[in-house]
Amino acid sequence: YGFASHCACVDFCLFSGVRCLSQYIPAAQDLLSMFFTDVLLGGSSQVNPARRPNLALNSMHAGVSMGVARHLLQMQTSGRFQSFDHGAEKNLALMGSRHPVNYLSLYGLIDVHIHFMCGAGDRLIPPKAVRRHYRALVKQGRRDLAHIKEFKNVGH
Repeated sequence: YGFASHCACVDFCLFSGVRCLSQYIPAAQDLLSMFFTDVLLGGSSQVNPARRPNLALNSMHAGVSMGVARHLLQMQTSGRFQSFDHGAEKNLALMGSRHPVNYLSLYGLIDVHIHFMCGAGDRLIPPKAVRRHYRALVKQGRRDLAHIKEFKNVGH
């Protein structure tokens, strides 16, 4: 077994343990909710919607699949906004190139208005990442279609 299968096993054990804790110990669920909303998502705690009892995380059904998580990890390690890297042979069969598609290089093909919004306190998708996409669209000659707004004291 390779590194990827080891990581999948560790992920499964970690998430199973967290799920078990939060399911049977209500205080652990509250602590996890505070961690994910304050530490991971950022922003001011006064404007954080997850702090409101009717919008607590235990009533939200959301998540990230392991496939999406692997894709995010690939983009993080490559430093590029790119399609999923299946490996050279499969990339060639699926996309006609041995390398993943770099989406930033295709921003010149966009012909609709794009409104970028970011929270100054966002730790999940930092404002600099949003500004990078805005600048890429402007650089491709689409300044008329690119709009950006940054919100202060707001997280993800």
